[in-house]
Amino acid sequence: MARMPTPDQPHNSTRRSPRPLKARIASTVVSSILALVLAECLVRVFVPEAPSLRFLQTVDESTVVTNAQTTREVFRNDNDLFWRLRRNVQLDYDGTFFSGLISNSQGLREEHAVDIPKPAGTVRILFLGDSSTFGVYLQHTQTFVHKTEQQLQQQFPDESFECINAGVPAYSLFQGWRFFETSGVRYEPDLVIASFGVNGEGLWDQAGDIDHYKSLQARQPQAGLRWSRLARLAWGSLHSPPQAKDGEKTRRRLLPDEFAKLLAKLHESVRARGAELLLLIPPHRINFENYRSFRDFPKTFLQAEQYRFGNQWRFGPEKTASFIDGPR
Repeated sequence: MARMPTPDQPHNSTRRSPRPLKARIASTVVSSILALVLAECLVRVFVPEAPSLRFLQTVDESTVVTNAQTTREVFRNDNDLFWRLRRNVQLDYDGTFFSGLISNSQGLREEHAVDIPKPAGTVRILFLGDSSTFGVYLQHTQTFVHKTEQQLQQQFPDESFECINAGVPAYSLFQGWRFFETSGVRYEPDLVIASFGVNGEGLWDQAGDIDHYKSLQARQPQAGLRWSRLARLAWGSLHSPPQAKDGEKTRRRLLPDEFAKLLAKLHESVRARGAELLLLIPPHRINFENYRSFRDFPKTFLQAEQYRFGNQWRFGPEKTASFIDGPR
């Protein structure tokens, strides 16, 4: 005879079995992921990413020669380089500061994508620099980078040369070094020609490029989370960005000792990739002002560092100084 359940003992047919622990954990994980995905989408749509102070400053500085709208069409904010060229930018050529072809799909001033990896038998030269290397006011085919490739090919018709224009207006040596570390190495250059010095002398606020970079990196999450706009927003809220005080421009973007250390870092990085580094000291007006004779050279602190550094290292089979003396 079946035993009847007591009042304190519920009948088995009415007992609800608890969900297995694994199922509850899986449900919680799925719900959390969906919530984060939704939050990420909402942030990307409704919360624009705040540009770095250096990006805003270069937009402001560029208004001397062009307008802010054009500058924003050409530049985009970058959390490592402060700014870089937007991809696939083509403007009408009218002889103004930014004209004609600005960039290809890789953000280089080239009319076609650069092959990665480098084709066998190609001698590849990577030009790092500022507005002179980029070639403001010029068509891309009028820049000295393009002309160099043409002349090399004419002089050595049996060889294959490729000169890559990675110049970006207003770049300092710090940004050139960071570009090589983050992007330039992918192009496997045999020779790197770097032309910097003028922008490093600029007075933009009370901090230099290196200090701005450290502050910017402190506001970025760990490398594995930097793809997430939500993570960058949350992390950045914990670190206040530097604020420039109006009218106070007291610090060069690069001091001479910083410039010298960056030259050494760039040289070490280039040599570690099996390439050579050649400095091109630009013949900018700043390198000629207030001199009476060529014996008065060098005139600027950063120009002096390039002469000093270039004389330390031998270049090519003839073991010449590793710089091209543009001012002379």
